[in-house]
Amino acid sequence: YCPHHPDYGPPRYRKSCTCRKPATGMMEAATARLQLNLSASWAVGDKWSDLEGPLKMGCRAILVRTGHGREQEALRVEVPVGVQVVEDFPEAARKILAETNLS
Repeated sequence: YCPHHPDYGPPRYRKSCTCRKPATGMMEAATARLQLNLSASWAVGDKWSDLEGPLKMGCRAILVRTGHGREQEALRVEVPVGVQVVEDFPEAARKILAETNLS
C-alpha cells in the first residue's frame, strides 16, 4: 500500500513517489526481497493503472471486467500487448492455472 498522493492527504504524505502505481517502486522492492521471477508472474486488476507497472516489469496481465473493468476497457481502443481481458476474477484464476499448467 502506498500512502502517498501528489495532491491529497496529510502534508507529510502529499508527494509524488516511486511506490504509487503505475510506478514500479513497490514491485521492484518486492521482487528483490522475495526473489520473484516476473516473467512467470501475473497481475490481475480492474484498472489499467493496476497493470501498467507489472507490464513494465515483464509480468503478464489480466484486466477483469468487474469493478471498474468495463469502464476501463471502454477507455482504450486497443488492449495493450500482454494484457488479456476476462469477465471476473475466477475466470482470471482459471486462465492463469491453464496457461501455467498448474490446474
